[in-house]
Amino acid sequence: MSSWFQNILNIKFPPNYFFLRPGMGAMIVGAVSYLFVLIYRPMGTQASLYFGYELTMALYCLAVVFIVYLSIRFLRLFPFFKNLSRWTLVKELSGTFLILMFTGVGVFFTGFIIEDSSVSRWNFPTFVDSVARTMVVGIVPFGILFLKNVQLLLPGQRVVLSEAMPRSVSSGEDETEIHSSLKKEHLKFNLSEFLYAESEGNYVAFHIISDNKVVKKLIRNSINNIQWQLEKYPHFFRSHRGFIVNLNRIKKHQGNSSGYRLFLDGTDVVVPVSRQNAEKFESLMALKSKS
Repeated sequence: MSSWFQNILNIKFPPNYFFLRPGMGAMIVGAVSYLFVLIYRPMGTQASLYFGYELTMALYCLAVVFIVYLSIRFLRLFPFFKNLSRWTLVKELSGTFLILMFTGVGVFFTGFIIEDSSVSRWNFPTFVDSVARTMVVGIVPFGILFLKNVQLLLPGQRVVLSEAMPRSVSSGEDETEIHSSLKKEHLKFNLSEFLYAESEGNYVAFHIISDNKVVKKLIRNSINNIQWQLEKYPHFFRSHRGFIVNLNRIKKHQGNSSGYRLFLDGTDVVVPVSRQNAEKFESLMALKSKS
């Protein structure tokens, strides 16, 4: 039983959006938390002496935005949380708990500014109350996206997760299967046929060579989740926030450390490499040329 539980905790798991995009994620946490406290008024939340309820909650939620952002950045400084490509369920749960705990402590100190200064807040019950209320409200936005990803722990998905460790591909004809955010939708193709994938709103468009022509196939998912599913193949590279490209299909590239343009076999589409990914692209191409 303990071994099974340990395997579940260490199973590969896609990182929550808030870990991938700390700035936008923190703003989402603040916005969702504000709407939640306005609608439900959990655990007897009330207005301060100086402001109405709406403004009081707005000030607290604004503080939450900054605290969550700084907490995520702080955690990413530690090796345990630094590598998002090797994210696990235990990292997801512990990271979320620590962020909520840091935020609760921050909200406690924010109260010294917002609340009535004549009332003493420097006591343990008030501290526990601030942390508890913050965690109850904060778990809502974190929990929504966590539950979206937790379906990958279901029995039918565990094989995909357990095999999602980086490894080299021995044959160009190896086949892979991409899973959609919709339970019954999936896409299967030969690795050698893959050209590139491009984000299109709530979908990702896969451009694949089939019968000597390029075929576009849509699957409902985020580009981040697709990257996570494909990371076991070292020649599939996230070149840009909206693109994943097959390095084996590049016939030439133009550019420098400020960014590249990739020209692929079988298509006239030019795939960009962002400035942030240019150095990694150069390293991968250098390794590829030596192999």
